[in-house]
Amino acid sequence: LLDRTMLGYLTSDMSQVGNYEQSQKIIKLSYTLITSLGTVMTPRIASVLASNDNKKVEEYLAKSINFVFFLGIPLTLGVMSVSKTLVPWFLGDEFSLSVYILMAGALLIIAKGFTDVAGVQYLIPSRNQAIFTKSVVTGAILNVILNFILIPICGAIGAIIASVIAEVAIAIVQYYYVKKQINIHVFTKAYIKYIISGVLMFAVVYIMGIFMPPTILTTMLQICVGGIIYIGSLLLMKDEFLWERLNKILKALKIKKA
Repeated sequence: LLDRTMLGYLTSDMSQVGNYEQSQKIIKLSYTLITSLGTVMTPRIASVLASNDNKKVEEYLAKSINFVFFLGIPLTLGVMSVSKTLVPWFLGDEFSLSVYILMAGALLIIAKGFTDVAGVQYLIPSRNQAIFTKSVVTGAILNVILNFILIPICGAIGAIIASVIAEVAIAIVQYYYVKKQINIHVFTKAYIKYIISGVLMFAVVYIMGIFMPPTILTTMLQICVGGIIYIGSLLLMKDEFLWERLNKILKALKIKKA
């Protein structure tokens, strides 16, 4: 909320505010897919915290972090790669600045995913609201300072950069305290597979956008091709997280048929 207010106050070009507002709507829609996991996991984690089962808490959080990597990387790189073909037909040619705001702001998707796991899924259920508040206040202060510095120079681009840095700062503060309380192995070799698949997907989808017209058909084709490449490469690399999800779906379908 501070971004829009400060952007309108610090710049005389109101089109900057419009571009920023529309870009944020697309970004929020994307990271809602990840943060919705908190609605499911928070009650479970609260339940095992009440029984002091730290191993189960670690297991749940590890799965949540894995989910953030699994879905956050393709969403982040996907928004970046389709922005040039999406904006012209979805928002209009007058919102050309939104392309670059989307490309920078897409990093908020995965950053929000991590703060959702550490903050909403762990800190609040474990009654560490003070730490949660401290992290948010830190991000808010940093955001205001960076807005004063970057908006007069870069306009809406500066505002989105400030938001990304602030959200990353919130994640860093939260994980600093979470790691003191429980043992979470955040980075493992498994996540390298998501990065490799995501980068491969990004390269193909972005190149498609260069040689194809900015239409709804192009964007839909990019999304389909990107999804096939990402899932296909993970299947080839035998990603355990993906195979577990697929096996559960197949079992559920068999039960329904029976």
